[in-house]
Amino acid sequence: MSCQTTHEETGCITFSVIQSPDNLLRFDVYEEFADRESFDLHQQRVKSSHWGKVTVNVERHYEILK
Repeated sequence: MSCQTTHEETGCITFSVIQSPDNLLRFDVYEEFADRESFDLHQQRVKSSHWGKVTVNVERHYEILK
C-alpha cells in the first residue's frame, strides 16, 4: 500500500501502518479522515488497488467516530 498516496488524498489527516512485533503477518493500520465522505472515497480507491486485491480476505475492524 502506498502511504504517500493515502497521505495525498483529500481529507486524510493521518495514516500509518505498523507491523506487529508479536505476529509478523499482522499490520496495524491507523487512519483518520476529516469526514465520512473522505473516508468512503479512500475505501473505494483502496478496494480497486493492488493492496486491496491481495488483502481482500483480510479481517478488518473499523471504528468510525463522529
